[in-house]
Amino acid sequence: MTISKHIATALVGAGLMAGTNAYAGTVVFNASVASDPDRAAVTAAVDAFEKIHPDIDVDINFYDEESNKTAIRNWLTTSPPDIVKWYAGNKMVQLVEPGLLADVSDIWTDEEKTEFGPGMVDSISVDGKQYGVPTSYSTWAIYYRTDLFEKAGVTAPIATFDDLVAACTTFRDNGIIPIALGSKGAWPLAGWFDYIDLRLNGYKFHMDLMNGKVAWSDDKVKAVFAEWKKLVDADCFAENHTSLAWREGLAKMNQGEAAMMLMGNYLIASLTPESEPVTGAMNFPVINADIPRAEDAPIETYHIPAKAKNIPEAKLFLAFLMEPSTQSLMSEIYPVLPANPEASPPDVRLLKDSAELAAGAEYYAQFIDRDTDSQVATVAMDGFQEFLVHPERLDRILANIDRAQQRAYPQ
Repeated sequence: MTISKHIATALVGAGLMAGTNAYAGTVVFNASVASDPDRAAVTAAVDAFEKIHPDIDVDINFYDEESNKTAIRNWLTTSPPDIVKWYAGNKMVQLVEPGLLADVSDIWTDEEKTEFGPGMVDSISVDGKQYGVPTSYSTWAIYYRTDLFEKAGVTAPIATFDDLVAACTTFRDNGIIPIALGSKGAWPLAGWFDYIDLRLNGYKFHMDLMNGKVAWSDDKVKAVFAEWKKLVDADCFAENHTSLAWREGLAKMNQGEAAMMLMGNYLIASLTPESEPVTGAMNFPVINADIPRAEDAPIETYHIPAKAKNIPEAKLFLAFLMEPSTQSLMSEIYPVLPANPEASPPDVRLLKDSAELAAGAEYYAQFIDRDTDSQVATVAMDGFQEFLVHPERLDRILANIDRAQQRAYPQ
């Protein structure tokens, strides 16, 4: 595995000639991982980097994603590591604006920008400067059990939202849980809000809401919850979902008890050998046919804290992560879609299917907890959880989110 000509050019320009022994020491890397395969992919990338740079040791500290979200700001302001794994979009901007992330524009050549494409470059840019490296992205879809659909006589893909509501009744009549869900951590519910809003009101309205330009008590937002309530009233969701983590919710689908689940494509790695062959993927159904299609496609990124002690060595590692060969290696171990289009995606049926479903959308959102202020997202997701159990409290829930939004986006 070698550094490409493009990357080598960038490193020369940044004063970081790849392949020399000018840099040495230990680079501290705080990495959040979603699963054991994710951990293995990060470890493999580090091992490959250390073979090229034997004088640089990369010391990895693994964290689960929720712990990473809680601790990262404290790391960046007190004793920062040299590299952190984080997210694109507003999540990154919230760390760039107070000066917590280093500008790494010098490792982004014009050739690399062209190779990655404007969407990926924009996702890690603020005011024309780059503050990280995208390594992979996930697409969201409704994953479903083809055998349970056949058993209940439900046709896939489900075309419209009203068809989805009707299917819930059919599944219940056949003793099948319609929709698997684990909302103990409330973030999976954000996928439901995102998609209903994107399908009902469209991408522009959704992003205006995310950016504090529209109140959560707006009638169009209330209309989103009215559609969502149709699913609640039709008993679509698994029982006791608020006490289940998302993988515990997925277990009901793996065990053949639930028909489908809305989730990112990282779900694929958690399917059992028995359930994978009978699992398909479909787009979220249409609500307003006049609305251009938008999809959730969150991007995973790596960054260097502004106060890192070993920034030159950290830039070498980020440049290595940009390489198609590195991203191919990582996605082969942990089946995700590489951010660099020159990388080879893994030969995984459902991953290819979900990528094809996302392709051709006019717009792509990052996910609510990345598109809006973190405090607004937290209050909103807690509100989603409360709504599914107590939909009669909607006005109070929206008022709470409005107050959080007003604090985050003062007019």
